[in-house]
Amino acid sequence: MSGAPAVVRGFFTSSQFVNVKGAKELGTQDLIEVENLAGKPATKITKVVFNLSPGIEITTEKMEAILNDDQPYLLVDSRSAKRFGSSHFRTAISIFAKYLENQIDRLPKDKSQLVVAYHSGPTCHYTGIAVKTALRHGYTNVKGYQGGMPTWKKAGKLLHASADWLAKNLNGYHVIIDVRPISESSGSHIKTAVAMPAKEFKSLTKIFIKEKRWRDCPAFPTCGHPSYFIRMRRLAKL
Repeated sequence: MSGAPAVVRGFFTSSQFVNVKGAKELGTQDLIEVENLAGKPATKITKVVFNLSPGIEITTEKMEAILNDDQPYLLVDSRSAKRFGSSHFRTAISIFAKYLENQIDRLPKDKSQLVVAYHSGPTCHYTGIAVKTALRHGYTNVKGYQGGMPTWKKAGKLLHASADWLAKNLNGYHVIIDVRPISESSGSHIKTAVAMPAKEFKSLTKIFIKEKRWRDCPAFPTCGHPSYFIRMRRLAKL
């Protein structure tokens, strides 16, 4: 061998994929291991998946239960602040995993309180970094949702956007739906918002689509209740 890096020139229809069904499910951020002869199609492609220690990693169902429970907790979105603004889990705070060491004072003073971290999915190691940092500082009830944002979105769970992000990014191509009762939305609302009370949402949606007043873009309801946070892409399927 000359020491030059091997180049993968594709894969066979018989190529084996591990932790993924096929090439179409691989993203640009995914880390993969390839078995092949230099210059030849891959015989085996493995999507590298990071796992947390038993008892630390939680499922999507458990993550949702924590969000809906009355138990005190702190949820840390360990992605970058920029990515946090456009979409994050309800109640989460933004602390990039690499900066948690220097922002540890933002975690609860009670080190027995539940702390949960998430990041960008099974192939991302930053969830583990956030978990290890909290444990190293003496927190005794730390969990990690390794599935992260991709798994949460794939399961059809709800996401939130920050007010600052909305203020900077809303434009004439976005449709804003205010699902509060008319008695509330008539008093104050986001500029250009369409009033569609939640109780009448299904019937009004059909009219909304028939009149072609929707676009294939997110909707930003102005109500804190998690059941009201929806995406306009789903409306076209009704």
